[in-house]
Amino acid sequence: MANQPKKGVQITLPKSLAERFSFLRRLKHRAPNLNRDMEKLVEEFVSSMEDKLRIDKDSWRRSKSCPKCSTGVLFIKRKKNDPSARPFYGCSHFPECRHTENAPEQTNHRKKK
Repeated sequence: MANQPKKGVQITLPKSLAERFSFLRRLKHRAPNLNRDMEKLVEEFVSSMEDKLRIDKDSWRRSKSCPKCSTGVLFIKRKKNDPSARPFYGCSHFPECRHTENAPEQTNHRKKK
């Protein structure tokens, strides 16, 4: 597993942030562990956002495009004030796009901690 290449993810960043990351990459010879540190930082950020948005961990693996707005992605979510409520699929562009779908009855999506 150590020799397998890591899969990348492409995201769009604001120009100012992209320029700052580019600057840090150019300085990587001064900080050999920079990539590892950045990877850890991004992982913590993503985990934090999943928690704040009430998105089940790893739901991105099962995600599909929103049929209503076609630019959002459907994620498994739960109602904000009712953690015992049945999960549902909601568009990532909420509240601009309010598309939802029922999650299949047999799935048991629980947040992993």
